[in-house]
Amino acid sequence: MKPQPPQDYFILPDGPKDFWQWIERIHDDDMMGWFPSYDEGLIPRHKIGDILWVKETWTEWCGIWTKYLYRADKDVLPKVQDETINKFGAKWKPSAHMPKEAARIFLRVTDVRAERLQDITISDCVKSGAIDALYKEPWNEAQIINLYAAFWNEFNAKRGYSWESNPWVWVDDFERCEIIT
Repeated sequence: MKPQPPQDYFILPDGPKDFWQWIERIHDDDMMGWFPSYDEGLIPRHKIGDILWVKETWTEWCGIWTKYLYRADKDVLPKVQDETINKFGAKWKPSAHMPKEAARIFLRVTDVRAERLQDITISDCVKSGAIDALYKEPWNEAQIINLYAAFWNEFNAKRGYSWESNPWVWVDDFERCEIIT
């Protein structure tokens, strides 16, 4: 979430889903309570109902059955190895450059919420895909959270959003949906 609210602020509970109001706990001799005080630029990236497409490492492939190949399918299509792709002049392209027309997985956003990173549940750790294979092992909850924290830090600590800093994050829940053309 950018910008991050001040560290001692909280989200107003039971507020509308499209407006996020932040409050600060004020302690004073004469008053004590919650006061709305921070709503600057805190707009989630996605809204309920938005359709997202999953970006993958891919290449154009003018074959008989398909126009695109996906690196994730190397186990499914063992004959399509890097050498074969390179032999025909194709190259794997990074997922960041994948156009919507090449996407094969679409997701509909079903919920958007703001929460502190360390409030993540075991279920959300698994849903994130970060530790799916590891979850099948007999890990306990603390180990799963520690694995997720290490995964998070690998990608975000250098950008100033370490697990230890417990930043506010937008959480999108979604469901798979049909291809959108």
